[in-house]
Amino acid sequence: MLESSITYLKELRQGAATYYQENQEIASKGKYQDDQKEGLWIYYFEGWSISGKETFISGMREGYFELRGSKDIVKEKGLLKNGEKEGFWEFNYDSGFPESRKFYKAGNLNGWVEYYFDQGIKKSEGKFIDGLRDSTWIFFHSNGVPSATGNYVEGNSSGHWQYFYDNGKLRKEGNEFADVFDGVWKYYDRSGFLGSEGALKKGKYHGLFTFYDS
Repeated sequence: MLESSITYLKELRQGAATYYQENQEIASKGKYQDDQKEGLWIYYFEGWSISGKETFISGMREGYFELRGSKDIVKEKGLLKNGEKEGFWEFNYDSGFPESRKFYKAGNLNGWVEYYFDQGIKKSEGKFIDGLRDSTWIFFHSNGVPSATGNYVEGNSSGHWQYFYDNGKLRKEGNEFADVFDGVWKYYDRSGFLGSEGALKKGKYHGLFTFYDS
């Protein structure tokens, strides 16, 4: 059974190379230079559909990268630099709907990012700096209505945050620090009526809390 077809020169792989699956269909093909992958390599599922593409320079992934699912859906694609994700990348669900859109720098998330539910409805959006959430973020319910909005500093929630019901009405609001409620918080019912308000310290009731009758 044929497993591969490779050219050698002085015991080093050189030139075109092809690898085969058990059913003798091509599994992958590309080129070697001085025993390292060079240029475009293409990978295949059974049935000849492409499962992925990547480019190499001296054995290191560099340039365009593409990964496909079994339904010929592009699962992810973008550019690599020195083997790390760089610039704009797209990620998709098996359904073909977007899963996320991201910007990278030297392999770290850096820049604007969007996440989606499986039906293409936005799940959240905001900015990363050096792999950590930063600045204002917005989160959404599966019906597209915002569920929360607030600020991040070096990956931690910080400052005033608001949370919403799926009907768009304000559910609660107050200050957060390192993902913990701290300070005065107000809580509302689904009609927008203020139900209670008071102080929290490190996520626990602390001081006067007032409850209202609708």
